Amino acid sequence: MFIKLLLLFLVPFLLADEFDSSYIAQPGDVFSAEMFNQQHDNIKKRLKAPSNLDLIGKWSCKETLFNASGRTGFTSFDSGLYSENSPYEATFKNDGDGTFSVTNFMVGPNLNGAFHVVGGALFVQGEFSPEIYTIHKYSKDKVSFRDDSSIIVCNLTKTSSNKNAASDSGTWNDLSPKNHPTGFSASLSGTNVTLNWADNATDETGYKIMRKNSRKGSFALISTTSANATSYVDTISSSDSGYWYKVVPINSTGDGKASKIVRVNNSSASNDLTFVAGSGIDVVKNGNTITISSKGSSSSSGSSGSPSSSP
Repeated sequence: MFIKLLLLFLVPFLLADEFDSSYIAQPGDVFSAEMFNQQHDNIKKRLKAPSNLDLIGKWSCKETLFNASGRTGFTSFDSGLYSENSPYEATFKNDGDGTFSVTNFMVGPNLNGAFHVVGGALFVQGEFSPEIYTIHKYSKDKVSFRDDSSIIVCNLTKTSSNKNAASDSGTWNDLSPKNHPTGFSASLSGTNVTLNWADNATDETGYKIMRKNSRKGSFALISTTSANATSYVDTISSSDSGYWYKVVPINSTGDGKASKIVRVNNSSASNDLTFVAGSGIDVVKNGNTITISSKGSSSSSGSSGSPSSSP
């Protein structure tokens, strides 16, 4: 009984560091509506119950169990638990006719046949009766399947070109870059902005450099780097007061997860105030001092940007 209870709680603790968490906020970070939406979307995806379509793809799987009797290819590692020595590839398919099937889902004897996901559970057609597994979804490309005696942890390796069609007759694609850039920063020198980041991806073909010049504006692509890049220098206009940046890893399949957003304040942009004298008012600027007075009355002065007037 103790080993069974241990097995129920083992995987969440072992894989906690691999959970696809939100961005870690640092002092000085820019929090825009886009970033808040990313955070909320991340939480929503983690809490969403899995569906048949979530499993479509090719998965690299390894099983852990507490009784390896009659099984080969397992090694004992702790408290009578056994871990599979090498991963195997299971393929979950959309048959295109309203049914779904899996091949090479190795749980004891290989399970090949129909599957269906309902209420967070996976039903797989076995030799004599359906096998039932509880699904725990860590991220869009990492899941585990658990029954009373074993846990199977699977990592997505290929995705379907169209999950909603007959994916067994479609094309299996590589994943978009999994690891997003971290440590993203920007520094300004004159009109040159230097961007730096940590290249955490191993399967990217480059990084998209995205920029916008207003908080409510939309990001636009300004350049694409080569693979393994960790920096980029952008030249900006001296007339705009600020820019927002992010970098996105890409490959032939699509975009990966973007970096956090950083902002650069352009101190060289003009911050001059223009005062126009009106009827009965005198405006005099002397260095950083602006004097505003009613004609024929005593004057009062204030520092630049904070004008004051006499009553």
